[in-house]
Order: sequence, then structure tokens, then C-alpha cells
Amino acid sequence: MRRLFVLVLLAAQFVFYIGRTWARASVLWLRQLGGKLGLKSDLDGPYVLLRGISAVWQTVSTLAFLANHPFPRSVPTCG
Repeated sequence: MRRLFVLVLLAAQFVFYIGRTWARASVLWLRQLGGKLGLKSDLDGPYVLLRGISAVWQTVSTLAFLANHPFPRSVPTCG
């Protein structure tokens, strides 16, 4: 449990580090990717930023998997 707790704390530190040190446009892009709609009622908390970072990592892992294991295609048939 201690190791898991340390990993969660490190992930939280990473999200807050990105939110404070990266360029404003980059952070806004990650937040929009995470689900920010641009409304006045939207909050700019770390959860939206975390979802954006998560979407980027998921896309990277998917593309890496596809590079090594392409989608299987059968012989096309008619009818």
C-alpha cells in the first residue's frame, strides 16, 4: 500500500508540475483534450488536466501497439 500511495503522490506532483510550468497554451490544449468545454462554469482543476494527459498517453500506447501489431485484414470478398 505504501508503494501505491507513493505512486499516486508522484502522479499528482507531475500533474501539478505540468500545470504550473508548461506554457499556458499547452496546458489549455491538454485541458480541452480532457473535456474542458470553454464555458464560464468550467473549472480548471487538476482532474481535467489529468484526463487530458491520460488521453495523450492512451493514444501513444495505442499507436505503439499498432506499429508492432497491425490490424488483421482478411482477403476481401464480394457478396
